[in-house]
Amino acid sequence: MKQHTGYLLSFLIVITLCGCSRCSLNETINKGSKKAGEAVGNAVQGMSSGIEDAFNTKVEISDDLQKAGLKTGQILLGNAEGGTDNMLSIYFIFENDISRNITCKAFDKKGLEMGRASNLVQGKKGDAQFVDFTFDKRTNIDSDSKVTIE
Repeated sequence: MKQHTGYLLSFLIVITLCGCSRCSLNETINKGSKKAGEAVGNAVQGMSSGIEDAFNTKVEISDDLQKAGLKTGQILLGNAEGGTDNMLSIYFIFENDISRNITCKAFDKKGLEMGRASNLVQGKKGDAQFVDFTFDKRTNIDSDSKVTIE
């Protein structure tokens, strides 16, 4: 009986303490939850901007293509055919009618060629579209790589 009385007394003390400080306890929990939520939000935002910044690969379009009226917009890097970072999706803007085979070459940080991909690019003046260039699965385009469009 004494043991049960001890448990009951301990239980009543805990309830009394929680009841007295209930507001501050809830406030502390809410503040902690809010801070945790902010930290997760900041981490996700930081990761997404890190992903955006990760594709700093230098991309050069040949003078010949520029003179022909071809410009580039957004360039996306993706995975294709079992590779990693081996596909470029290039948004082409057509200032003139164009129908020609275009080759993208990828170079590593030492300037050594590591892959080529070609595609027929066709567009009418005033049009714009994404065109995918899929490299060999062993080609891995990094942020310190360079890509030429010829």
